Amino acid sequence: MVRRAGLAAALGACFAMGVAIDAAAQTSPSQVSSGSGDRRELHVTAYRGYPPFAFVREVREVDLPSSRQLRLSLADVPDTVRRETVGLRVIDGAPLEVTEQTYGYDLFTPEALMRAAQGEGVVYDHANAHTGNLVPVQATVIASGNEGAVVRAADGYTFGVAAETTRLSRVPPGMTTRPTLRWLASDVAAGKRKLEVSYLVNGMSWSADYVATLSRDGRRLELASWLTFNNGTSVRLENVQLGVVAGTVHQASSEPMDLPMAQTVAMPETATRRLGPIRERISELHLYKVQNVTTLDPRETKNIRLFSLSGVPVRRRWLANFFVHPEHSAERVIQRPVLELELTNDKASRAGVPLPAGTVRIMAPDARGTAHLVASTSILDTPEGEKLKLEAGRVGDVVCSMVKTSSQSAWFGSRTASWKLELRNRGRTAGLAQVDLHAPGNVEIEVRGATTSRPTATVVRLEIQLAPGQIRSLVVEARSSQGGAR
Repeated sequence: MVRRAGLAAALGACFAMGVAIDAAAQTSPSQVSSGSGDRRELHVTAYRGYPPFAFVREVREVDLPSSRQLRLSLADVPDTVRRETVGLRVIDGAPLEVTEQTYGYDLFTPEALMRAAQGEGVVYDHANAHTGNLVPVQATVIASGNEGAVVRAADGYTFGVAAETTRLSRVPPGMTTRPTLRWLASDVAAGKRKLEVSYLVNGMSWSADYVATLSRDGRRLELASWLTFNNGTSVRLENVQLGVVAGTVHQASSEPMDLPMAQTVAMPETATRRLGPIRERISELHLYKVQNVTTLDPRETKNIRLFSLSGVPVRRRWLANFFVHPEHSAERVIQRPVLELELTNDKASRAGVPLPAGTVRIMAPDARGTAHLVASTSILDTPEGEKLKLEAGRVGDVVCSMVKTSSQSAWFGSRTASWKLELRNRGRTAGLAQVDLHAPGNVEIEVRGATTSRPTATVVRLEIQLAPGQIRSLVVEARSSQGGAR
């Protein structure tokens, strides 16, 4: 009886141990890791905003085992992922019941290792001052910050430890060599799956850059547009289907980020001309899709051609502005007018494409036809059918002057004054001079010798065509009424 009871007890203990081992095996999740080699698609769409951001959608193919609990890790994602925007769904294969989602971005750096090693053992190897041999000193990390680590050794607490090498007893939990998205799933069936992962990422931005080259007579221009894309993250992304959205997307909240400067890499003109981006409309915005896949290296800026327009008619104006008041105007004012180039963004003008906001560099040819930079300006988003005005800087060969010739008082406290307005074209090109006379609401302006218009209640505008070498003189009279604004 005693022997039977002992045997039963032993069998019961073995059974209990087997149940415990099986339970431990079931509670320990299976591990599956996926890298960039598992990617089948990668789409990046950049938006305007601050901080700069982009929407990333990637498709990966993974082979999952049968498991009660499975920990799935996706590496090679950008280090600036907005973890609250991460989404995962199965697009081909059995569904996944995800119970937990984390984002590991504490990478292997000396500072990060010491910060994560609080409470862990550490060994400092000190070099003997006489022999040069390394002497190990064991300690425990108590705290770590920007100014160094505080450790506890056998002889007490210390900080600012100088050592040849530092060794940790083990890698602290949560550390990773590269940014990783992790999911914990339950009751996973075995089989291959295609997973779609989407997220917003900070640090990717784009802008539009234009080169406007004038013809020799200044009446037409060629407009080349470039998409400038900046990958401000530390991750290399290959075989990217790249797109950018023109227009501003409202964001509920954002946190500014400090981004490093990037290196400029221009794409070959032949390739970009053959495979220019495709424009689509999404809601009230415009999406430009780059047809060929590209590679985005870390901290890189890439230029891709958007479109080219040629033979676009342009109107040239010389703009001058004067303040006119019988009492408060200066006795003599001389101006160099600003050159304005105006074009209509429509099909009749050989244009008619939505122009994203950006920087325009204006080029003009010399006598041999070599183009030189003459101005740089910026434009807002310009839809099809609207007029586009480019400010091309002040003109050196055209002079506008206003000289006061008389001033006198009239009845009931009003005053009148006269000016000689002179427009002188010393250059070799004809042009249209547009002069705006600004005055308060209580001042009446009359111009003798030219037709005027009123674009606003306080502006009188006159437009005069000037031939090369021509000088035009006009008389401007102003009268102020009593008690009005001055």
